[in-house]
Amino acid sequence: MRNICMFISVILVMVLGCFPVAYAEWQTELVDSAGDVGRSSCIVLGSDGYPHISYYKNDTKDLKYARKTVSGWDPLTLDVSGDVGLISSMCLRAGQYPYIAYIDLNTNVLKMAYFEESDWHIETLPADYDAQIGPTLTLNPQGYPYIAYISADANSRLRILYDGAGGWVDRDVEWHIDDQDIVIDLSSYVQMVYTMHPTGESTRIRWAGMYGETASFETVLDSGRYIVGVEFYWNPDDYVSHLIFCDTTQPSLYYGKKESTNWEFEVIDLIYPAPNPSLAVDSAGYPHVLYGAALDEILKYAWQDATGWHIETVPISGATGTYNSMVLDDQNMAHISTYDSINKDLIYAKRFVPVPTSTPPPQPTPTPTSDCSTLGVHLYMPSVLYLPGDTCGCDLYICNPDAVTYAGTPVFVILDILGTYFFAPDFSSFNHYTQDVGPGMTKLVVLPVFQWPTGAGSFEGAKWYAAMTDTAITGLFGQMDMMEFGWTE
Repeated sequence: MRNICMFISVILVMVLGCFPVAYAEWQTELVDSAGDVGRSSCIVLGSDGYPHISYYKNDTKDLKYARKTVSGWDPLTLDVSGDVGLISSMCLRAGQYPYIAYIDLNTNVLKMAYFEESDWHIETLPADYDAQIGPTLTLNPQGYPYIAYISADANSRLRILYDGAGGWVDRDVEWHIDDQDIVIDLSSYVQMVYTMHPTGESTRIRWAGMYGETASFETVLDSGRYIVGVEFYWNPDDYVSHLIFCDTTQPSLYYGKKESTNWEFEVIDLIYPAPNPSLAVDSAGYPHVLYGAALDEILKYAWQDATGWHIETVPISGATGTYNSMVLDDQNMAHISTYDSINKDLIYAKRFVPVPTSTPPPQPTPTPTSDCSTLGVHLYMPSVLYLPGDTCGCDLYICNPDAVTYAGTPVFVILDILGTYFFAPDFSSFNHYTQDVGPGMTKLVVLPVFQWPTGAGSFEGAKWYAAMTDTAITGLFGQMDMMEFGWTE
C-alpha cells in the first residue's frame, strides 16, 4: 500500500487572521572579527530595514558601531578615550541617525555618541553623579534623548537625564537600584521599571511613571528573591505592559504582563538564566525573548502565540547568551546580535521561515478535470488579483489513478503569509487533514467560499502550490523530495 502525503503552500494576506507557526530557521553573518569584539551589543533596525549594532571591543576597551548596507557590514571605532562602551544603549532618530549612550569606566562619566550632519559627535553628558554600568537610552517624539542611569555612589540612585528645549535636566527617581529599563511614548510620558534592593531587604521590582514634574510609583513584584536582568516593554497601541526578569533564587526566566490594573506572571523556562535577556513584542501583542542558559552556555529564543510558549536553541557556535540583543522587524521576525565566545567575534543572525521550492519551476495547469491518469494534486483559486467584493476560496483536488482507496491519508495544507507558515484547517497550531483518497478525483475544500472584504484593499500575486512528498512530515521541514507538482492561478 502506498502512503500519500500532500504538501501545499499558499500565499495570502493577513486579513485571514491567522497565527504564526513554530518553525523557522536562523541565518547568521559575521559582522566584525578584528580582535576581541562583540560583547555587550545593542541592535536596532533602521527605517530601511537594515540593522545597526553598537558594541564593545574588549582588547582595546573601545566603543564600536556597525551598520549593514547593500554592500555589507561597515564596522567603525567611535570612541577610544578610556574604557568605553561596555554596555551601550542605542536608538535611531528619524529611523536613521544613531544615538548611543555609554559610560567611561575609568572615570564613571556618562557619554553619548551620535550621528548628525554627516558626521559622528562624541559628547560628555552633564550628569550630576558618576554613573555605573548600563545606561538605557530612549528618544522622545521630538528626538531629544532621555537616559536612565544608576549613580556610582553608595546609594545607587536611579537617575533620569534628559535633554529638553531648555537644556539638560538630571532627576532623582529612587535609591538602592540594581537594574533598570526605560520607555517613552508619543506624549513624552516616561516609564521605568527597575529592581530595588535596599540594605537588609529582599529585591523588589518597581515601576515609575513621569510626565514633566509629576511622578507616580508602584511595586510590581515584592519577591523575596534575587532578581536580575529586568527588561520592560509598553505597547502604546493597546496600553499593555510587558516585563521579563531572571530569578536566580529558584533558577527561572519569568514573563509578566499587565493589561489593566494587575500584573500576571508566568515561567518561560526553568533554567539558570544568563543575566541579560532581551524582550520584544510583535504586532499581535505576543512577547519574544532572547536569553542565555548559563549552565549550558547556549543561546535560546522563546516566543508566545495563541497555543503557548515555544522555545528553541539558536544554533550559533560560541554564543552563550551573556552578551546579546534582539529586535523584531515588521514581519515579526527576530534580528539578533551576539558574541561568539570561541572566536571572539560579533555575530548577527535573523530568523526566517524558508519557502519550499521545486525543480523545475511550476508550470500553469488548467482547472482540474476528471482525467486522473497521474497520481498528484491540483489547486484551484478563481482569482489572482483580489478586489473588494471578489468571490474567493480554495479547493484541493487529489487524483488517484489506482483502483484502490488509500484510507487515512495525511494531507498537510499550509498557508504561507510573507514567509510565515499557518496550518489548515484551523490555520493556527500544527494540524492536517486525514482524507480517504479513493479512485479518481477527490475534492477537499481548503478555504470555503468567501467575499474579499471591503476595506481590505486589493491584493495581487497570490500563488497556490501543491506538492507530494515521499514522507508525511519530514519532507515538509527537511529536504523535500518532490514527486508530483501541480499549480493553478
